[in-house]
Amino acid sequence: MRISGMPSFAGSIYSQTRNNVAVKGSSTGDRTDSVYQRVHQGKTERLEDSFQKSEVSNAEAPKKVENNTSLPDHLFEYIQKQAVEDAKKGVFESDEYVSNVLNTMRNHVSPNRAKLMSMYNPMVMNARYSGKEASYFSVPGFSGFTARFSVGRVFGAYMSIWNGSGEQVLSYSPPPNAGWHEHQTKAETNFIDEAHSVYSEIYHEVRAQMKAEAAGGTSTASNFNAQA
Repeated sequence: MRISGMPSFAGSIYSQTRNNVAVKGSSTGDRTDSVYQRVHQGKTERLEDSFQKSEVSNAEAPKKVENNTSLPDHLFEYIQKQAVEDAKKGVFESDEYVSNVLNTMRNHVSPNRAKLMSMYNPMVMNARYSGKEASYFSVPGFSGFTARFSVGRVFGAYMSIWNGSGEQVLSYSPPPNAGWHEHQTKAETNFIDEAHSVYSEIYHEVRAQMKAEAAGGTSTASNFNAQA
């Protein structure tokens, strides 16, 4: 499964170019992890559970900042704490940060692509050419979702699935690019961009403060204590 229409998480989340990250073991062959191309491979732990395991409690939390984003409050607070911890280590957008942001997005923003693929795998895998024209139909259990299905004479099945806003969220194509392909929605793009913005501001302020302290000076650019 591959993901299209999505900038890749770089260096950790956002700085790399738009490269696919292959994940082995999909029923349809190698796939790119979930809806993100901005990724390191995602972990499966829940965000709330990760707070217990994270070392961020050893770092000084940033001063209280009002959440003016659309991000859930618990994620907004987590991002601030993780940005401080990552800045202390000099690791921009660590694997832990990326994993938690991706998992939260999948649980609260993304359509259930895994369920859609499970529903239509038998249809695309067992399709045989019959000369019939493409068919359009509503997707049961997904309000407003529609799908288009066709079978080519030479290669096989094609399928596209759109959400209620008319955005393509998933497609299937035969060889040479066989498999499911995920397509990012505007809601997913906005979620990632907001998370990155909150994280990046704090991370760079803390790093600036650390450099100033190392040089024997003081920094007025940061309200955060980045000392270990």
